Amino acid sequence: AAPAAQAAAPASPRPGNEDGEWDYACVDPAGVQTDSGAALAVGEVVRICERWCKDGLLRLRLEDGRGWVLESKGKRRHMSKVAYRECEGEPMVVSHALKAPVELAPSPGAPATPGQQLPPGTVVNLLRRAWIIVSAEMKVTEHTCFLQVKVDGAVQGWARERAGKAEAFLVCTVDNDLGSGLQRSTWLSVLPGHKVSVKQEGGERKLTAGEFVEAVQRVVAANTTYYKLAEGGWVVAVDAKGKRAMDVVKREPHRWLYVCCDRAGANIRRAPTRATEQNTGKTLKHRQRVKVDEKATLETDNDCFLKLELPFSGWVPTTKRGTTTEKMKGVQDLTPPPQAMLQRGLAPGPPLPMLSPMPP
Repeated sequence: AAPAAQAAAPASPRPGNEDGEWDYACVDPAGVQTDSGAALAVGEVVRICERWCKDGLLRLRLEDGRGWVLESKGKRRHMSKVAYRECEGEPMVVSHALKAPVELAPSPGAPATPGQQLPPGTVVNLLRRAWIIVSAEMKVTEHTCFLQVKVDGAVQGWARERAGKAEAFLVCTVDNDLGSGLQRSTWLSVLPGHKVSVKQEGGERKLTAGEFVEAVQRVVAANTTYYKLAEGGWVVAVDAKGKRAMDVVKREPHRWLYVCCDRAGANIRRAPTRATEQNTGKTLKHRQRVKVDEKATLETDNDCFLKLELPFSGWVPTTKRGTTTEKMKGVQDLTPPPQAMLQRGLAPGPPLPMLSPMPP
């Protein structure tokens, strides 16, 4: 450890001093003492009300009355001026590329606060930027940038702008309203032939082809779109080569009677997908009639699937793969008409949100 800094000699203001208001941070790992014997710990930020240069040494007077402190002496820096820039709460996201959480501290350059960490993918609001020289060596003159961030309107603190050579925080746009009507989330399907990694605290897990997951937030940063899943973790909708690996699925109520019009029948799958990994091993036979209560449509190619009512459990496609040839033909609309609902004392209203996960 470096030797404790020598306390500044008592001094009184004289012509040539400078009055004002500045913030300075203690950057000496050994701390520093004022001329009155008060100790400043590394990372502590204090308000300075007067600066005075004597014998080639810059002295700083603390506004709180604890005395004077030397900015530096010889080859050792004790205090570094803090330069601030106010921000407007713009959203940023902790880079998904980081391998470890970002630690928060109570002030720029201070040791991290135990237990206050931001995992990759955390969306924050930027309050201020601050620059200080964090090194106690006078030969180092490079400034380090710190960000004061707020999370969910409660937790806030300071973090380094960069984690090593990588950016720790990225400017982003955030969308928390992904659905329509009463439903604010959206659904994603892993496309056939793909696997998708879910990044989460403690590691990652894989989604296989055809898996169907709910997303509650969309974040766009550095030209990449990330989705936050309802069950935790983040996914990217494209693979490493930039090709689509997931598609957005539109779900809507659809109470109809259908008949299977394909002589080959229709495979029942656990999710609305063409991926054979989701096959249940059960099929609908040619001319078999079934009731459905929901329709799911993939956003990119409008591939459409029907959710079967009991005694069946699962989804079937409405057309043959890659064609417009019908596999399932609508026979009768089973939606209760408004007049029938009124006769039963039920007022028609907006459809209820589709919150149920894929069938077991």
